[in-house]
This record gives sequence, structure tokens and C-alpha cells, in this order.
Amino acid sequence: MTGYENTETLKVTEAAALMHKNPCFIRQGLIDKRFGFGSAVYQNGRWNFYINRQKFFEETGIRPVSEN
Repeated sequence: MTGYENTETLKVTEAAALMHKNPCFIRQGLIDKRFGFGSAVYQNGRWNFYINRQKFFEETGIRPVSEN
């Protein structure tokens, strides 16, 4: 894709590892609309999850460790 910014996402498992939580915690939080960094949509008998990478880092305050 060209011409777009901030389109990177995180997987539920990645977000869970960064927060030191179980992936079920992240999924349920998204379903309950407790997190502002993503959303959950129920479609065709299953849940689909979206996590915006930039919003995740802004909301959680988690920062990558820079390697020197």
C-alpha cells in the first residue's frame, strides 16, 4: 500500500506478550470495548480482532528498547 500512514497492526498474541497478560485477557478487553487501541467484531460465527500498533503503544506507554 502506498499513500497511507499508521496502518500497522499487532496480533493479539503480540499485544498479550508485551503486556505480560494472557491472550484471552486482550480478546475479552477488546470485546468489552475496554481498550482504545483496537476493536472486536463478531462475524460469521467467530470473533475478529484488530489492534492498531501506534495506538497500542500510545495507550499502554510501552516503548521498544533501543539496541546500541
